Amino acid sequence: MVAACEETFLKMLNNCIWKFSDKENCNICMTILEELEKIDDECDVYGIHMVKIQDPQLAKRYSIKTFPALVYFRNGNPLLFEG
Repeated sequence: MVAACEETFLKMLNNCIWKFSDKENCNICMTILEELEKIDDECDVYGIHMVKIQDPQLAKRYSIKTFPALVYFRNGNPLLFEG
């Protein structure tokens, strides 16, 4: 079921930001999430959706080795933010 949901979601990727974290009680992750929530409404105006993810296998698929991490999908193409 998870694979089917992921496959459906991957088909919908277009102007989407994934925020990866490796654990729930991560202070840096929470700070980043709070900052992203400040721009969430502006992103909605441009059709950019934000998704919070804690899936090590999915992170590995996109070569994410450090957390937290942001991946922006533009027209279905993943761009790892390294800032």
